[in-house]
Amino acid sequence: MVRFAYPAMGTAFGKYSILRELGRGSMGVVYLAEDQSLGRQVALKVLTPSLSNDEDFKSRFRLEARSIASLNHPHVVRVHNLDEIDGLLTIDMEFLEGGDLFAHLSRGMSYSEIVHVGAQVLSALDACHQRDVIHRDVKPTNILLDAHGLAKVADFGLAKMLESQMNASYVSLRTSGYFLGTPRYAPPEAWDAAEPDPAWDIYSLGVVLYEALSGRPPYKSNTPMSLVKEMVEKEVAPLRTAVPEVSAPLADLVNSMIAKQRDRRPQSAMEALNRLTATPEYAQGSSAGSATVLAPRPRQPRRKPHWPRKFLKVLPALAALVVLALVITAYAVTRSAPGAETPPEPAAEQMVLQQNAFASAILPAETIAELAKSPAAEWRVYNAVLTSGDVTQSGSALRFSNASGADSIVLLFPDWLCVLNASNDQGRFAIDGSWGQLAGPAGSVLRLGRLEGLLQIVDEERLIAGTLQLADERLNNHWQAHLQLSATGRPVTDTEVFLTFERERSLPALLYNELLPRRLDWAMEFEKRLPALADARIDAVDVGSAELAIDGRLHEPFWLMRSLAAGESRAIPGSPRIQRANLLVRRSGTRLLLGVTIPDWTSDQARLELAVQTAFAVPTESSPRWLMLHDSATDTHVIQSLLSGAVGAPDDFECALDRSQAGLTAEIAVDLDALSPGEPVSRVRLNLQVKASNDESELPVVIWGWPEVGATEHGALIVIPETES
Repeated sequence: MVRFAYPAMGTAFGKYSILRELGRGSMGVVYLAEDQSLGRQVALKVLTPSLSNDEDFKSRFRLEARSIASLNHPHVVRVHNLDEIDGLLTIDMEFLEGGDLFAHLSRGMSYSEIVHVGAQVLSALDACHQRDVIHRDVKPTNILLDAHGLAKVADFGLAKMLESQMNASYVSLRTSGYFLGTPRYAPPEAWDAAEPDPAWDIYSLGVVLYEALSGRPPYKSNTPMSLVKEMVEKEVAPLRTAVPEVSAPLADLVNSMIAKQRDRRPQSAMEALNRLTATPEYAQGSSAGSATVLAPRPRQPRRKPHWPRKFLKVLPALAALVVLALVITAYAVTRSAPGAETPPEPAAEQMVLQQNAFASAILPAETIAELAKSPAAEWRVYNAVLTSGDVTQSGSALRFSNASGADSIVLLFPDWLCVLNASNDQGRFAIDGSWGQLAGPAGSVLRLGRLEGLLQIVDEERLIAGTLQLADERLNNHWQAHLQLSATGRPVTDTEVFLTFERERSLPALLYNELLPRRLDWAMEFEKRLPALADARIDAVDVGSAELAIDGRLHEPFWLMRSLAAGESRAIPGSPRIQRANLLVRRSGTRLLLGVTIPDWTSDQARLELAVQTAFAVPTESSPRWLMLHDSATDTHVIQSLLSGAVGAPDDFECALDRSQAGLTAEIAVDLDALSPGEPVSRVRLNLQVKASNDESELPVVIWGWPEVGATEHGALIVIPETES
């Protein structure tokens, strides 16, 4: 028989270097290790040899590897890879510096902090329950916190792989079997060979919350047999008896979560989450820990701010420009309200001016004509009304007709995104499609579903109406709704489509945080068609670990990679177009690389202002974003959070300008991992402005994205390609 040994400290183990042991349990040992091929620290779980010797388990391990690695939720510990090394099965996971909940409770946590951790765990449970994955071992040591206090649940994938073994163990508990969960946090039905379901995890988290809030577990027994006896014979003291300071809503919820009878507990993690986020303790905390939002707290300042005083003095003037820009934009893109008179269809030239009117607030009037090179897209916008029973929702609909005559209809409601495929047969649309919704008091719960139905064109395409059948994929609920679309009477421009989507304030967070990370085909198809400010959407070219000298000269070979596929642009044109400026976008590891070319530059000085957003909260404008300034006159730069004022480290943002050749070139490197520690970045929104002097109040010569530099929620959209882990 082959014997396997756990790796020793300081030794090589496959592609990993073992640094130290983080913990061990019945499943195996967890190490802090360095992935030498990628140069990153990971938590490496090495499973016990008894599992590695089990051929049935090894088969399931390989079968489930891909689906487990695809579990992607902001509050689930990310699994990078599952492998077999030297005969031992391993799970490569992200390493979280903050430790587990048990350690944090030992140091002391407020009721509000505990409740916010509970909400994030419920969000993770709900997402995984939707995929029929029951954790079965929720406990403080499986709830990890990152360096900024955000909670993530570990071992979801292990629970799914061990399903058969766990079921066998439950059956054999009364014999010589062993319990593959943690008895202290297991519900009563776990001791009676019951099939695991979401109520199991809800009970376990309820015990965690009871223990965290009161400082003592609901049952005092330390052995499995005495614990079962205590469960049968004794009632748990109500939470407010143990800790009178907590609110009645919070106490009632926790009491119901640990009810002995399954039907007395919240029926889903979503229900428990809704009740938890409605408690006074939750309201006392920050919204930074929103359950679906990749919004880590900004890092603490590591050096004093270097904001020039002149910048602060001109803030009122900049604010006035911003207001003017937004007023002009709102006038240009506001859709007709339901029941309002439809405006006449403008001429093509007038539509182009509407599309680009925002630029007139900060650019000379004579340059506006140069922006007329962006044609209107073949979209039509409708006012949408969806009625189901006594509930009516109002929003927008975008209809796109391709060259073959097929139609796509996108429904945009305050927290719903629906993408419909429409087959037009003499004015009748056969509909099928998918939808996603952010539910709960803080948009903290994701719902997914399908829909189908029939729509009829009425009144020469000015009115489309019909009935839809909707289904919730997780709850298996079905209901009917009536949809009415009222046309605004004209095609819309790319910018208007973009802003119509942005207007529903939770939809960007729904798309970027929830739908795209799950690789949902219909969501990815929608994003491909979503314009962003006329040519301000681009996929970053992945250049691997290419070396970059930040000297502003763009002499590295990868800057010459203009495209990866025929007709696929790799540059964002600047505004106004008369400047012939371009922004090149590359990605190297965790760094976002930007290359700027402005051929007609004449000034000896330049001031660059860049604002970047990598996380998307609800609403999106509350997301963390960073402002980066570079002044060529002093060759200095600074990076600072626009929300907290925290100042980043010098190497988080590097920039250099070059005037050695005709025009101006610049190279910029932004460390995405520093802006979103521990979170994979898939989408970046940015605004970039270049001015001809170091005077903050001067109007920019060229811009990319939105004219208000800090309004990154409307900025140019950068898609970051995934890399193999």
